[in-house]
Amino acid sequence: FTNQIDFAQFGKAFNAYADKTVLSKLPRDGLEGRTAKVLGAYTIEGGQDLPLVTPAEAEIGPKP
Repeated sequence: FTNQIDFAQFGKAFNAYADKTVLSKLPRDGLEGRTAKVLGAYTIEGGQDLPLVTPAEAEIGPKP
């Protein structure tokens, strides 16, 4: 990227694409106790933090 603005525009477009193609298709109700399988990109900020994943694919397992 040539500058922070280019990077920010890419990040915004990437997140919008992930939301449209993956996240919007996932069920929102009854997720507690179900397994999730995700393929995506992530960053880890610090030692105790969980990774923040931007999914490219996601699959929710059956209800328990």
